[in-house]
Amino acid sequence: MKDEFTNEQKKDHARLLFTYQQESIANISKTTGITEDQIKDWIKEDKWNVRREANLLTKDNQLHRLYNMLLHITDKIKVNKYALKDIKDLDIMLKLTACIRNLEDEDSIAYTIDVANAFTGWLKEEAPKMALPCANAFEKYINYLERKE
Repeated sequence: MKDEFTNEQKKDHARLLFTYQQESIANISKTTGITEDQIKDWIKEDKWNVRREANLLTKDNQLHRLYNMLLHITDKIKVNKYALKDIKDLDIMLKLTACIRNLEDEDSIAYTIDVANAFTGWLKEEAPKMALPCANAFEKYINYLERKE
C-alpha cells in the first residue's frame, strides 16, 4: 500500500483500520507507510477515537462480551459441580441471557457496522484494491443512517 495509493487514500485506510478494526497505531503505520506521529495527529484532529469507541458498542462486540461473561459464570458453577452456592450467579445468568436475546433480535446501525466490518475484511483479502473504496462507501452509508435517526 505504501506507493500505490495517494496520501488521502492512505489516511482513509488508516482511519478504517483504527476505528473499525481496532488496529494499533504501530500496525497501521506498517500497513500504510504513514508515520506513527502523523497517524496520532489525524486521530486527534479528526476525532477518530469517537468512532472507535462507538464501535465497541456494536452488537457483535457486545454479544461477544456477554457470551464470555456467561461462559465464566457457567464454568464457575461447573467447578462447584452445578451447585448454585450463591443465588446471585443464577440472577446474573438470567440477566445475561435476557441481554443476549435482546441483542440478537435487534437490528441497528451497529449491526450495519458489523456487516461492513465483516465484508470489508473479507474484501481486503479477496480484492485489496476494492476494499478501500467499498469501506468508504459503507462509511458514507453509516453516516447517512446516523443522520436519519
